[in-house]
Amino acid sequence: MSIRLDIHVLVIADKLSGAACAAIFLPATDYAITVVHTGAEGRHHIQSGDYSIVVVVVLAASSRQKACLEALDKGVTFYLIKDTDGTHLDALPLAVERANKLCRLDLAKHLYLGTQVVNPIDDNQARFRDFTETASDFFWEMDADLRFSFLSERFTVVSGVPAGPILGRTREEIGCPPGVDPEAWDQLLRDSLARKPITNFEMVRSKPDGQDIHLSISANPVFDDEGNFQGYRGTGTDVTDLAHAQRMISEKHDLLLDAIECIPDGLALFDAHERLIIANSHYRRMFPRALTYFNDPDATFEDFLFTNHKNHPDLAPEVDVEECVRIRLENFRNHKSMKRQMPSGEWILSRERPTTSGGTISVRTDITELVMVTQRADDNQALLVNALEAAPDGFAVYDKDDRLVVCNDMYRAQYPGIDAFFADPEVKFEDFLRSQISSQRVPMANEDPEIYIQNRLQVFRQCRAFEREHKSGEWFLSRELRMPDGGTMSIRTDISDLKRATGALKESELHLKMALESFPEPLAIYDPGDRIIICNDRFTNQIDWSAPYFIPGASFEETLREAVQRREYPAAFEREEAYIRERLDQRTNKSFDYESYKADGQIFRHLGGRLAKYSATQRLSPLTSA
Repeated sequence: MSIRLDIHVLVIADKLSGAACAAIFLPATDYAITVVHTGAEGRHHIQSGDYSIVVVVVLAASSRQKACLEALDKGVTFYLIKDTDGTHLDALPLAVERANKLCRLDLAKHLYLGTQVVNPIDDNQARFRDFTETASDFFWEMDADLRFSFLSERFTVVSGVPAGPILGRTREEIGCPPGVDPEAWDQLLRDSLARKPITNFEMVRSKPDGQDIHLSISANPVFDDEGNFQGYRGTGTDVTDLAHAQRMISEKHDLLLDAIECIPDGLALFDAHERLIIANSHYRRMFPRALTYFNDPDATFEDFLFTNHKNHPDLAPEVDVEECVRIRLENFRNHKSMKRQMPSGEWILSRERPTTSGGTISVRTDITELVMVTQRADDNQALLVNALEAAPDGFAVYDKDDRLVVCNDMYRAQYPGIDAFFADPEVKFEDFLRSQISSQRVPMANEDPEIYIQNRLQVFRQCRAFEREHKSGEWFLSRELRMPDGGTMSIRTDISDLKRATGALKESELHLKMALESFPEPLAIYDPGDRIIICNDRFTNQIDWSAPYFIPGASFEETLREAVQRREYPAAFEREEAYIRERLDQRTNKSFDYESYKADGQIFRHLGGRLAKYSATQRLSPLTSA
């Protein structure tokens, strides 16, 4: 049967918040808790009480801890000493239970855990080791000669380095680990010799598997009751993830700065109080008269405006600086874009946008070239309009919704009587078609108007060219071209003269054909390239397979090669190319007269002559048969 000892928790706190801290970290138990404010009060309480074990928690400034403990000169079994910040107060419940166990086992009477006052290290290592095994990182101790006297088991787990080769050696004997700055290492050695606290000294060690880990060590010097240096007691923490995160943050920060610097515009970030946080070099160069502003972290955007205006050498006396600042500041706070020509002639576009934190991003863009290009574009547009008006064709532009955007006078002239259509910016091409029909400008014959409209819309949207005769007898060629923005360019050309000329040409060709057909013998006319222009039926019917080759555009050489391939001419056997060349050479003369012998025994006589532009060939009936 286990014996439960009476445990009393005595809190010596120089602040009223000490009791509240102890209550938070102690579980709900039947332990008695007493709060006093001085060591003398604590001694009196212990001497007057009847407890098996007393756990003393000192929540006092470091300078007062020793006085508190000196006042507790007897009757105390276990001490847990902490600074006023209560950094490790969450170990209090474990300390209480541990004190109970240690007392029942009749182990050492006193244990000091803290920064200023402790019992000798050798008497407490066993207990301290029990505590350290529950920690997430590792603990270490050095003796008075600065030799490592203790490393918790987690040291090897965390660092990957065996503890054996380190124990009993000083840092100077171990040497500077790879990856540690030698100057920082020497400073650590000097601080240790000077008995100074060690705070967050970082080093990089390589584990056996090659993985690099970042360790952060901290320690406080340890002194006995007489003030003699006993060594160091400290902790080590694996901060690899933190180091990696910090490196990523640093890399991203540098990347962000590079990105801001690469932006071709001037860019600046202001906080919620309109103070400058960062500005790239482009932004700074735009304000050479306000360089002092960029070096003042407390200056506001309003200060910047006044500085920039007052230092302006070309500022006219009549300019109201305060009014200029007021207008610019209003635009800045309302995030309004502002375009302004500078005295140097440059055009600057200023834009501000709010951030989620209440700050402002300011972007200043030199738009001088854009303004000049825009002006040139306006000039070119005016030139284009003039060119369109000078064009002989009707020209119109419709947007992607088939609404008329612009047209020249020739386009209007082609549709008299429908001026109202051109004056309404909302009417569409379909409305235009209906206006044509209602004005009887389109000869519909028996065609249904709705069918005509749908067919014309389909042609319009598919951008197909077509010809149509108007009721006046005029012929127009309509062509639509699709533009990149989805709009349509419509071009209407009066082709009435072309139609009349084409009709006359067809009529003359018909007369020529009739004349050739009345000729009693086969006859063909070739162009200077020896391509057939026209021939009569007698010429075509000479050879049953030749019809596809005696068409306009077919060359004499093509027809000849086909005949040779068909073995029509015995003289070409085994010498096809030579035969073809001989026949072609004969036709280069101003006049020619030769005979060709066919495989079926027919003999043809070819008579021809070169005219000014054409070559005429006459093919006669067979002279003899085999």
